Amino acid sequence: MRYGFYLPTRGPTATREGILALAREGEQLGLYSTMVADHIVFPVESQSTYPYTLDGKHPGGGDALETFSILGVVAGATQRLRLVTSVLVLPYRNPVLTAKMAASLDVRPAAGSLWVSAPAG
Repeated sequence: MRYGFYLPTRGPTATREGILALAREGEQLGLYSTMVADHIVFPVESQSTYPYTLDGKHPGGGDALETFSILGVVAGATQRLRLVTSVLVLPYRNPVLTAKMAASLDVRPAAGSLWVSAPAG
């Protein structure tokens, strides 16, 4: 069994320093992969009950860091860690640019270490 971890796209640890510290520590601990969620934007507020928090409130904030940008920072600071995208929001992305960005990340010493989740619908 292989273990991995998510990197933050928002919140107090979603900074260059925070992301690098988490990625380096994960690699040093021998974790296999790190995943970054692809969210274009979060709601600033919501009246609907959110089912994944104890208080029912959405933990939004209106903004999130971009997936490939985070993975680029991590790729430059790690050697063995597999890089994984959560499900990409492909309809909002230029397909040629997205393919180029993904291919550019896969030039690290651990070539073949980028896994992209791209659903059809």
